[in-house]
Amino acid sequence: MNDALKEIARKYAVSEEKISQILAGMKVKDVQKPSKPQLEGFEKVCTLLKEGKPMEQALATILDEAKNGKPERAPQTNGSAAHSKSPQTELSEVKLDEFILAQGDRAADVTLASLPDIAFEEQQRLKALFVQRYRQRIMERLQDPEYRQQFAAAIEGEDMGKLALLNNTTSNFALPSSSSSSS
Repeated sequence: MNDALKEIARKYAVSEEKISQILAGMKVKDVQKPSKPQLEGFEKVCTLLKEGKPMEQALATILDEAKNGKPERAPQTNGSAAHSKSPQTELSEVKLDEFILAQGDRAADVTLASLPDIAFEEQQRLKALFVQRYRQRIMERLQDPEYRQQFAAAIEGEDMGKLALLNNTTSNFALPSSSSSSS
């Protein structure tokens, strides 16, 4: 790449990636020997980028200037607040608006397409949370000395109808009876 291009890019803090985009957008064929108008156009794009203009708008500005043979300037108004735009500028703004709206539609479509996946992931997360809490609660209850005592009593068949089991509810059947009825 030409040293003059590098110096201009350095002056405006333009990254190498953007340099390539600018040169491609300007259709500069020989980056080792750009013409004086190409160097001026490159610097103009760098200036516009530094001012916060989007890349496409900056490139469109210098390409318009190249076609028209003169720099695009703000219209002169004699203290008037009126601002007239050229049809070409208005057309560029309409294209930009259409592009932005299309990008918004695409982003919304991507979000909508991912909703089933998001719902499935949330369902999986909730199931895992349930299982984790279920196991944790069982482990807590099994560590409770009172519960262990009641469990041992139930196993031994002691007064099973009056034992407070899980969640402090009474049950007439805690565990299957060791005596089975044969029919």
